[in-house]
Amino acid sequence: MNALRRHGFFLAVISLLGLVAAFALSQGTASQQLEKTAPFDNAPLRVLQRYNPDFIFLGNSMLESRIDQAHMERLLPGRSVFLLTGSGDSSAAWFLELKNYVAASGAQPGRIFIFFHDDDFLRPMKNTTGIYRLKMDMISREHEPVLEAVRELNRTPEMMIDDLVAVRRGYSAANRLADRAAYAAAHTLAGAPPGGLPELRKSMNRMFDLDNARTRAAQFNYRDDSLFSYEYFEDAISNTFLPEIVKLAKTRNLPLVFYCVETAPDASGRAHRGAALREHLADIREYVESNGFEYMDITGDPALSAHMYSDDVHVSPAYRKAYTDIFARRAEVLLQ
Repeated sequence: MNALRRHGFFLAVISLLGLVAAFALSQGTASQQLEKTAPFDNAPLRVLQRYNPDFIFLGNSMLESRIDQAHMERLLPGRSVFLLTGSGDSSAAWFLELKNYVAASGAQPGRIFIFFHDDDFLRPMKNTTGIYRLKMDMISREHEPVLEAVRELNRTPEMMIDDLVAVRRGYSAANRLADRAAYAAAHTLAGAPPGGLPELRKSMNRMFDLDNARTRAAQFNYRDDSLFSYEYFEDAISNTFLPEIVKLAKTRNLPLVFYCVETAPDASGRAHRGAALREHLADIREYVESNGFEYMDITGDPALSAHMYSDDVHVSPAYRKAYTDIFARRAEVLLQ
């Protein structure tokens, strides 16, 4: 082993030891609710209380790329539409927004559409930590027992480390130690930005900026087929937010529609879904409908063509209004 490799090896070992030490420091509070890094954002709540929209949409950049709010309102004269959305939002955010904004506002919409994709409900902690922590804190109240319970049931070593390395202000001693150790490891093993921690944070924030969502989507596999290897669907979702969303909607009489976002068809117009994914979505549909809610999926609609999409999961801005037209046509009964 030459001197450079020995140097890198020892730095990596030291970094790993730093992470272990930080992990140990955090164990005394691992089961406690993490300190909020931002106050609750009341703005969406005030909007819902003031306007009581007829239709509410929850989702992420896939929703944003598909539904043009102003155009939808033109298609529905006299009706109002409100999009609660953010880049990277997932089932944890949808639960919190449904509870802390929609239900808390007293709004009585005709329908609430939740735009989800593939395995979203099997990944309850997706996009809840690290650089997404700020958004989660902004839509969370001081105490969120359901969020913390689901979090504990799905806690992994990666999540614990991610808690410590979260790209945010207000680091504890354990966070600072883990942050520096993680940066040293990244610099040694992968070549981190030369500007140090500040530049690393800027780089990560640029990566997850909403403007880059479509570019990133082409680089990631949005499905993990191993998630579909469950034997019983009820067991698979028992530690997720889906039952909590359903429970909340039943308790507060919220008329949900679960809208399965399609993947872009190929050049011939064919929509491709593996057998495991098709079975999983059939399970989702059965569960949703058996609980008295609506399910929508327009995959395979002949009006959807490959040229409308900027990547596998986002519609090009030029076709957002066209997609809104298609959606309104397919959801006509639900938009009454």
